[in-house]
Amino acid sequence: MGQDAIDQLAEALDIHRSRGDLLGEGRTLWQLARHLGRNGSRAEGLATALRAVAVLEQIPPHPQLALAYVQLSGAYAMLLHPDAISWGTKAIRLGEEVGCPQAVYDGLNNIGTIEVSRGDLAGVAKLERSRNLAEQAGDSLGVARAHLHVCWMLNLRREWDLLAPRLEPAITYCRDQGQELWLDQLLSFQMEADLARGRWDAAARYADGILGRPGPSTAASRCSALLGLARLRARRGEADYWPLFDQAAGLTKLPTVGFLAPSVAAARAEAAWLEGRLADVLTEAAVPDGIPLGLDPLTALELTCWRWRAGADIEDTGDLPEPYCLLLTGDRQGASRWWQEKGSRYEAALAMAGSGDVVALRAAMEQLSSLGAQPAAAILARELRGLGERRLPRKPRPGPGRLTITYRQYWES
Repeated sequence: MGQDAIDQLAEALDIHRSRGDLLGEGRTLWQLARHLGRNGSRAEGLATALRAVAVLEQIPPHPQLALAYVQLSGAYAMLLHPDAISWGTKAIRLGEEVGCPQAVYDGLNNIGTIEVSRGDLAGVAKLERSRNLAEQAGDSLGVARAHLHVCWMLNLRREWDLLAPRLEPAITYCRDQGQELWLDQLLSFQMEADLARGRWDAAARYADGILGRPGPSTAASRCSALLGLARLRARRGEADYWPLFDQAAGLTKLPTVGFLAPSVAAARAEAAWLEGRLADVLTEAAVPDGIPLGLDPLTALELTCWRWRAGADIEDTGDLPEPYCLLLTGDRQGASRWWQEKGSRYEAALAMAGSGDVVALRAAMEQLSSLGAQPAAAILARELRGLGERRLPRKPRPGPGRLTITYRQYWES
């Protein structure tokens, strides 16, 4: 509904105010805040949610106040504000007091989402309890939302082992319930997980499926699919990936897709690095001020690592989580093990670039070659030759559509 819903709610708000109807005004305000947030107007959505709470707190405790607390919690969550948890807790307490199950399970969803985004996996249990309570209430949207959020956060945290058993039931539920837009988002999470874990043919099929699906799709899921396909082609050394990157970057100019700008920047920086254009890595890895990170702080750290690989000096690495702190402080073996344990062979091998460890570099190069990641394998081959190694595998023969210009130099003696 988008702007139409916002316009209709604004009209309803005027009517409630003219009648002095505080309950109707407060209910309309928190509903308006929700739609503003969905349209990307996060600051305005937060301000509107605060107004809803202020209005509804003028009347005796009511389920609508509990739902306003939920909306305020969610508005703070999208801004990574610590008050998200305290308002979610208030929503749960009031929801239990006044008999509003939705406030309870939506409050649990908000708190669980924030906790997992920060790396506290105790939040997974809250998200799953949210889903169970929504099922008991017969709220299919609440169930779908809980499915979506747990998969979203586990994917962002690179917890693919925990994600795998949860994705299939989530996809099945949203498909059965006709939740097509959320289904596209879940399919994009599956694509990203497959790309990360080396299941590249499967990732390409999911990306193509999202881009080719009939009917409506979210701009965010389309952006993710374009980005995944472009990144895959770049890693394989195939042609025509920059137009896909450009399309994805264009979509991030939409308010509802701006949160993906850091992911697009990281992928473009990687592609420039694979092509040996280090100066361009620094350019691509810079995200304009004001772009929200949403609930994905790890991608900002990924950008920091690309700048470091391109030769930038990185100060203050003490507060970074693994594997980024390990990599930036020189523990490439530790970073590689972290990625290997997550099932990401590509990232594990890439972590050894620049290590000067002949044995580890050979193993990493073989791992990259087995994935079909020839540009990255070629970069490690060049490093090995610089270390005096000459007995390296022959340059693989490129398949149809594969690039040879950008990385041929790395295989030459």
